[in-house]
Amino acid sequence: MPTILVVIGLVPFFAGRTLLTSGLVISWYLAFDAGNGGLNFRSALILTLGVAVTAGIDYGLTKLKPWARELLTATLTIPKELEDKFKVFAALMCATALISNENGSRLQLIGALVIVGGLSWLFTKLRSNADAIFETLPVAQLPGVGSAIFLVELVSTIAGVALAFLAPVVSVVLMVFALIGLALVAAALRRFRDGAREACVSCGASVHQCAGACPKCGTAHAAHCVGVLGRPTKALVQDESRHRLVLLAGHRCPRCADGLRGSHCPACKLDAFRDDAEFTAFVRYVDTRFAVMTPVFVALGFMPVLGLALALVAYRLSSAGAFAGYADWRGKLGVRVLRGAMLVGLALVQPVPLIGVAATWAYLTLSHVWTRATVKRTLVDVDA
Repeated sequence: MPTILVVIGLVPFFAGRTLLTSGLVISWYLAFDAGNGGLNFRSALILTLGVAVTAGIDYGLTKLKPWARELLTATLTIPKELEDKFKVFAALMCATALISNENGSRLQLIGALVIVGGLSWLFTKLRSNADAIFETLPVAQLPGVGSAIFLVELVSTIAGVALAFLAPVVSVVLMVFALIGLALVAAALRRFRDGAREACVSCGASVHQCAGACPKCGTAHAAHCVGVLGRPTKALVQDESRHRLVLLAGHRCPRCADGLRGSHCPACKLDAFRDDAEFTAFVRYVDTRFAVMTPVFVALGFMPVLGLALALVAYRLSSAGAFAGYADWRGKLGVRVLRGAMLVGLALVQPVPLIGVAATWAYLTLSHVWTRATVKRTLVDVDA
């Protein structure tokens, strides 16, 4: 029953990008039905449009999901487990539709559905646990990380769905490795998270090792310096003011080192910046980090297109891109519109020698200055 192998190969992708996978499967069958079982211009066009539309809808829902989940949790107290159950249900519906025309006994079909359901549940639980742990890590709060993860998942899902249909045996073998890999990743993320926290000596609450105080009881805590990817180092903080700036640049509370929501800490119930002087020092610190990264941006400008992508990743993951985390939705929308307009001009001038090298740096500089002005406006409005 080769169709069963196809469905089993699709299981990991239903556990990840459920909507995208469903759209790809439907687009695949519509395309080859339009091409009478083969690939021609019409079927290729349908497949391309299906991928583009499904990916666009999935990306939009990904951006809206945190707000929707926050609203539903606050109003209806809907558990996140419903999303996991929906993923298992979607995989079972796909399996039922695909294997309904198979020449097999009813017992074989039921057994196939049980296997698909069990694997879907296992993948979904592992994926959900890994996501929950990752969301607590400092690196997850950095601007651009979510978009980068979506891009990787988009490419891997498209390739994986195509492989499941074209080479189902290979896809099933890779599915086994994916299951093992996902379990190892979840375990590694758990060690990564738990290794950065310790119990408060007064109340026993979990406190980040980079925190200066417990967010629950306020007891002073010996803070460790911030290392790579927000991990604490063994060295204790000597300069508290600089340590606060480093935490703020990572969009983390300078008091408890947990993630900020805008410019407010949900754990401490305090604003991120103590006063205007600290905000001014933060702006100077981020501008300095941007200046330090300038040679890297210029060097990446020698590579057309790819250099810009790498420069954007470096900018967003470093302290140089710290302003983005403090902008409100209107500011972020304005920055996206500006970047889109600048990308059109950049695509025209980047192939030009010398000018193209400076274009990447100029693009990031304009984006940096605009975002800084947006954040200043946002915080002034909040204070008012």
